[in-house]
Amino acid sequence: MVALMLSAALLTLCHEQGALLVNAMSFGTSALLNSMLRTAPHAEVPAAGRTSPRQFVSDFVEGLRFIGGSSEVRYLLLMSSLVNFFLAGYNLMTPFVQMSFGAGDAAYAEPLTSSSVGGVLGAILTRLLGDRLGGPRVTLFAALFGCGLSLALLPAFLHLWQAFAAVLACILVFAVLLTFYNIQFFSVLQASVDEAYLGRTFSCVFVIATLLMPLGTLVFNRLIVAPEAFWYAAFGGICASSLLALVLAVGVEGRDSTPWEMC
Repeated sequence: MVALMLSAALLTLCHEQGALLVNAMSFGTSALLNSMLRTAPHAEVPAAGRTSPRQFVSDFVEGLRFIGGSSEVRYLLLMSSLVNFFLAGYNLMTPFVQMSFGAGDAAYAEPLTSSSVGGVLGAILTRLLGDRLGGPRVTLFAALFGCGLSLALLPAFLHLWQAFAAVLACILVFAVLLTFYNIQFFSVLQASVDEAYLGRTFSCVFVIATLLMPLGTLVFNRLIVAPEAFWYAAFGGICASSLLALVLAVGVEGRDSTPWEMC
C-alpha cells in the first residue's frame, strides 16, 4: 500500500525519467547492501529429500480423490473457480479505468491504491471483529455477495454522483469484502478437510481455481470490445456465484448426514 502511494507521488513530482532514475538507484543500493551481508554460522541441517514428479502426481491425484468424495470441498472448489473467473475480467479492465470512466491521468494509480488500502482494512477488521462476524461460512457468503454487489452498483453510483470518488469508494468496499472472503474461504476449507489430506487438498484447490483465471481473461478479452463502466456491473456476476454456492450448500446439507455446524 505504501509503495503504491509513494510511486504515485514520485511519478507526479519527478515524472517518468526521475521515477526510473530513483528506481534504478534503489535497485543498486539494494544490491550493494545485499553484497555486504554475512551468513551467520549455524549447524548443518540434513536436507529433506526432493519430491519426485511421480510422487507429486500421486499426491495430486490423492487430493483430487478426497475432493471427489467430499461434497463440501467440491462446492468450495466450484465457488473459488467461479470467483477467479470473474476476477480475471475485473483485473483485465483495471488498466483501462481511465477510458471506462473518463477520469484523469492518475486514474490507474488511484484504484490500485484503493484496492491496497481495502485489503489492509479488510485484514484489520477481520482481526478486530473476530467472532462477531458470525460463523466462517456465513461470513463467506455475505462477503462474496457484497463483493458482487459493490461492483454491480458501481455504474449506478457513478451516474448519481458524477464523481470518480464514487468509483474509488466501490473499489475500496470490494477490496475489503474480498479480503474477508479470502480469509474465511481458507478457514472453511481447513475445517472441512481431514488433516492428513490438508496439504494435498489445498494444492489441488489452488491449482484448479487458478487455472480458471487464464480462461476468464481469454473469454472477457473476446467479449470486451470497448472498456465501459457497464462491464463492472457484469462482473457483479460474483453475486451469482455466491447464490449458486448457497444453493449447492443447501443441497449438501440436505444430502449429507453431517450438517455445517459452523454456519
